[in-house]
Amino acid sequence: KLILLDSLLQENSYLNIMRTNEKRPDMPLFICMLLTYCILPSVLSTQMSWGNNPDLVELDTVQQGREHIKRMVVLVGESIDLECQVLFASLPVSEVRWKMDGKPRTNQSNGQIVFTDKNGDTHLKDHWKIDNITVEMDGITVSCAYSQRQKRFRDWAAFTERVEAVMSVFEVTIETSEKVCETCAGDTKLTFKESIKSSHGGRNVVKRMKSKIAEMTSLTSEDIFHDKSEYSVSLPIATVNANQAIWAKNPRSIINKTETDTWPCKCGSETASASNLPGEMWSGIGIALAALIVLASVMIVFYIKKPLSCLRRGGSNIPDLPYYHNQKSGCLTLEEHLWGTDEGNAHAHFTTEFGQ
Repeated sequence: KLILLDSLLQENSYLNIMRTNEKRPDMPLFICMLLTYCILPSVLSTQMSWGNNPDLVELDTVQQGREHIKRMVVLVGESIDLECQVLFASLPVSEVRWKMDGKPRTNQSNGQIVFTDKNGDTHLKDHWKIDNITVEMDGITVSCAYSQRQKRFRDWAAFTERVEAVMSVFEVTIETSEKVCETCAGDTKLTFKESIKSSHGGRNVVKRMKSKIAEMTSLTSEDIFHDKSEYSVSLPIATVNANQAIWAKNPRSIINKTETDTWPCKCGSETASASNLPGEMWSGIGIALAALIVLASVMIVFYIKKPLSCLRRGGSNIPDLPYYHNQKSGCLTLEEHLWGTDEGNAHAHFTTEFGQ
């Protein structure tokens, strides 16, 4: 009896398991459906990104939820053209909205570009050029946002995507001594430092700043000293004065550790004296003078060669009279010069007039 009871229980358990499997959906099919309805809509939904710009760098450590944020590496006095891209937008498209420090941009652009790719997907982009960056912009966040109603599953929902860039504004300071300023002999120190917030910025900010300084000063990265959020280089004072890229950044001036309103050291600029000109400028002047001398010599030979040869020839009909030079006819005798180039008529006329 016990054996029969055990057999009946096993059979009952087997039947229950089979019934459960019949009701359970196929697991691979279920996973595919989950991916289709949950993940795929998010992949194909509207996406935003910044356009290519070397001054927009990635954060070294990207925290969850901050993937859309970049660091903007700029100098005081510079301008930057930002491009905001919206991918896979739904029709009808909306307008891109810009903000700086949370405040809407007053002159919203009407020139956003809408285009459709070969797959029929709609994309758009918009630009905002920020001119004459100032010290006060350091640490400010610039954002580009796009709001639109989009269908998710069976319902329509409003959503907003945005990208942001935190500005790291570096100010240029030129420092030297009064002696170097007066004698125009010696080096100056150029310092590049964040204006308000002294954030280290990370490896990407350091790399971009060294690249910008090297481009401005014609130095290499090895010539640039970096300490936390400060960068510095040394350049001859005449080189600094002649570098327009430096002065376009509205640098601060410090003489003998005292800040001045204007830069008093004028050597190497347009008011520099000859004794302060660098060697490369002397080379250029020498080459220019040599070229002028050669040009003058060629002009002299070209314009007086024929008249001199005419004077050396002497006259034929009247031996003691020199030849004269005419631009059109070349060398002429006196009678030809006075009466024409017909030798017989000229000589007869000349003899009649002067009795010879």
